[in-house]
Amino acid sequence: MGKTRDKMRALGCGQPVEIGVYGRNSIVYFASGLLPATKYTFMNPWVAEISQQEIISVLSHHPSAVVWLNSGKKKGTDEGITSYLPELINFLDENYVYKGNNLMVSPALAARCATK
Repeated sequence: MGKTRDKMRALGCGQPVEIGVYGRNSIVYFASGLLPATKYTFMNPWVAEISQQEIISVLSHHPSAVVWLNSGKKKGTDEGITSYLPELINFLDENYVYKGNNLMVSPALAARCATK
């Protein structure tokens, strides 16, 4: 987990970041020592039903968010995050800057890092 934490921190270009982990791996918050970007620290289908719009609203104004889409599928199913987070994925694809390995950063954070 140290490599993931270090990569997420490096995406902040020396500035503190907060992370959003969407999918089924909320242990990342604890293991990385980084604060969550929204109040939702896990994302299952039944949580996504009530939280997607709020998450999008928060992330649309978040100056230092690093988002990791954990695209793993639940064991025994074909269901991945694309089936229950389509609005969030669309928002991130259109507004956030992709950094590889399912990691994205807010536009403000990308702009801050581009000047360094």
